[in-house]
Amino acid sequence: GSGLVLWLDGADASTMNDATAGGSLVAADGSIARWEDKSSSANHATQATASLQPTRKVSQVNGEDAVSFATDRMPLNSSFNLSDYTIFFVIQRSSTGINSIPGGQISGTVASYPFIWFTDNIKYYLEIDNEAVSRGFRYGSADTATGEFVSTVFCRGLSGNVQAWHDGALQSLASLLNTGNANFAQIGARDSSLHSGL
Repeated sequence: GSGLVLWLDGADASTMNDATAGGSLVAADGSIARWEDKSSSANHATQATASLQPTRKVSQVNGEDAVSFATDRMPLNSSFNLSDYTIFFVIQRSSTGINSIPGGQISGTVASYPFIWFTDNIKYYLEIDNEAVSRGFRYGSADTATGEFVSTVFCRGLSGNVQAWHDGALQSLASLLNTGNANFAQIGARDSSLHSGL
């Protein structure tokens, strides 16, 4: 649709390749080096380091294929610096006690995560400068849920108008500071070597 800048489809094996350029389609349980964007923007996700590549899995979510992340992460072809955005994603959380991060960015001291579990709490997190200068930070109550979820995050403008929906239920978010643009540059796990926070 109009304004769509990224569409990564875990059920579409034709978008997953074993090389960051060219290469062959990934077989079941194979590692993904390039996950192609199905929007018209060509914002593909790529990962050249084999140990950080996610895995293509068959018949995972309601019989559909999926992409499995553990400590894996894939930088996007373009970095999005956005004040207005809507993000939809389907995630299957395998267990409690893990930091589930479906998307966001981590680079140096700049972090953005549109929706995460962190120590079994649902959070929306946006940091512009460093841990001492968080520009936006909202969190919900403890949530140890596992299984399959459809989640949505809406952000409109820089005034803190953020909503997070989880399986159709609006999350109660709190502790908001003034927000700035969100920087989205990768999907998957955070790079803990770059950031000591989330």
